[in-house]
Amino acid sequence: MRTLQRIEGLSGAFASLLGLAGLLVVIFAPLGTYGRTSTIVVTPGSGPGTAGPTTTRSVSLVATGISATAAYFLAFIALVILGIGISAIVHSQTHSNAWRAILWLTTALLLAGVVVAILSVGPFLLPSLLLALVASVLAGLNRPTAA
Repeated sequence: MRTLQRIEGLSGAFASLLGLAGLLVVIFAPLGTYGRTSTIVVTPGSGPGTAGPTTTRSVSLVATGISATAAYFLAFIALVILGIGISAIVHSQTHSNAWRAILWLTTALLLAGVVVAILSVGPFLLPSLLLALVASVLAGLNRPTAA
C-alpha cells in the first residue's frame, strides 16, 4: 500500500473520530448558560421592589432540550461524518470510483453543514472538515496505475 493511500484512509478515519467527538461535545458538554433573577415583592405603598440575586449555571444541550430540527440536523451530520470515514477507508483499499464519489459527496455535505451552522455547531466540526478535505484531495490523486 502506498503512502498516499495510508494517509487518505487515516485522514478519513480521523475525520470521523474528530467529527463524532465534536458532536458529543456539542450535545453533552455544558456550553450554554442559564440565568435567573429573582425579584423581591413588596407591599403597596412601601416603595419599589428590588432585584434579588442572579443565579447562573452552565447547562448542556441535552439539559435544555434539543428541538426536533436540531436533532435531525445533528443525526444527519453524524451519518455524513460516518460516511466520510467509511468511504475514505474503503476507497484507499479498492480505488473504486463509486467510493471516491461517495467520499466527495459526503465531504461536500459536511462543508454545507458547517457553513449552515457556522454560528453554532460549525466550529466544532472544522477539524473534521479539514481532514475530510485532505482525504478527498488524496482520493483524487490516488488513481489506479495500469499493470
